[in-house]
Amino acid sequence: MGRFYFVSQRQLDEWLGHGNADLSGETLSLRLDRQYLARMLPALYFTRIVSSPEDGRELTGKAVPLEKVQGMGAEVMQGSAVIGDDAYDVEEGFILREVVPPKSDVRPAAKPEGEDKEKQGVAAPGEPELDLLASFILQRMREDGKK
Repeated sequence: MGRFYFVSQRQLDEWLGHGNADLSGETLSLRLDRQYLARMLPALYFTRIVSSPEDGRELTGKAVPLEKVQGMGAEVMQGSAVIGDDAYDVEEGFILREVVPPKSDVRPAAKPEGEDKEKQGVAAPGEPELDLLASFILQRMREDGKK
């Protein structure tokens, strides 16, 4: 399985606005030095707890799928989520999963010992393309944080 990345709605809107990305259903096509495809899962990134000094749920600094957050009984409002007595500042966005180049660019991953052949064929974590994508996303998130 590939790495997972969180991308804020604001960042996604910027990529779409500059023509660096396209959406088709839940698939994001991102163009950098080459094209990458990622499945998108709606999520919240928990930036900080605002209701108490301790985060007993340990959500701060984590991206959590929206479906899971709702399953916790959360009330989600623009920029915040309340779960029980805990209130959090959150950023809406998406978890990108299965980040791979299109099929024409996919290189088979080395088969780890004990892996089934069915699991081969997708670029493995640590591949240069995925590291480049991760670096790009992190750089953009840092730049957004400085604004």
